[in-house]
Amino acid sequence: MLQGHGYSFYSYYFFNKGEYFIIMSLDLQQYHDQIQALRPMDDVFFEVLIQQPGVCEEMLRVLLDCPDLIVLDIHAQHSIRNLLKRVRYNEACVTTQATDPGTDFENIPTVYSLYISDFDIFKKGKTIYHIRKSVIETDQTVDDGTLEIYANTIVNDKSTIAEYLQLLKKTAIDNPKFPHLTEGVKYLKNERRGVEKMSGFLAELLEKEVQKEVKKELQKEVQKELQKELQKKCNEIAISKICKMIELGYSKEDILKLDYTNAEYDLALEKVSPKNVL
Repeated sequence: MLQGHGYSFYSYYFFNKGEYFIIMSLDLQQYHDQIQALRPMDDVFFEVLIQQPGVCEEMLRVLLDCPDLIVLDIHAQHSIRNLLKRVRYNEACVTTQATDPGTDFENIPTVYSLYISDFDIFKKGKTIYHIRKSVIETDQTVDDGTLEIYANTIVNDKSTIAEYLQLLKKTAIDNPKFPHLTEGVKYLKNERRGVEKMSGFLAELLEKEVQKEVKKELQKEVQKELQKELQKKCNEIAISKICKMIELGYSKEDILKLDYTNAEYDLALEKVSPKNVL
């Protein structure tokens, strides 16, 4: 049984004539049950939820305190590890993708990196942190066109931002102050098309998990075959050497002293013509 992203399923796979066959079993009711248990903070749910323009726009307006912000396009990001270094990497990727070669530096787009976590990354008791580069010697802020924002659901300072972030920890949301988030969650959990979309995304994840498991099994099988071939080659070399020693008149005792096995000696003896044995 495999588990992850808030779901579980059974998969069986087996070899037959060099091919892998996969059998998956997942009760459709389990999709519904797992979806109901997910929160907006959960990676698998957030990735689908944030693709709704209204939800994304409302979230950015609240967390950036920018009520007139308009979302033009959305590209979801998978779960992140090594957060701080990943921020730097993502900023570079976004800048590269959004900038054509030869673009004047003045026209390079400003990049805002917003990360929401279920822990206080800086442990300073703040709901949200804004980071810009600064000159160490003068503490002067440097505007290089990037701004990093870290928000968390742990610290509740009773602000509007904190109120919004607290909702991301709930499995059911009904807050008229944030209508897009409320309706977005209800759509994916309760409406047929939303549930189908969420179920389809889960199915894709399941397939990827199975593919990973199959790849691991294939690697194991390949490793076993390589080890067998290597052992076979080593045995052939050892037997060939023993044959030469037998033909030269070495005794069995002398040959075994060289760390060859009785089995190797017996196989070599079968290969050596009796007339060549001294």
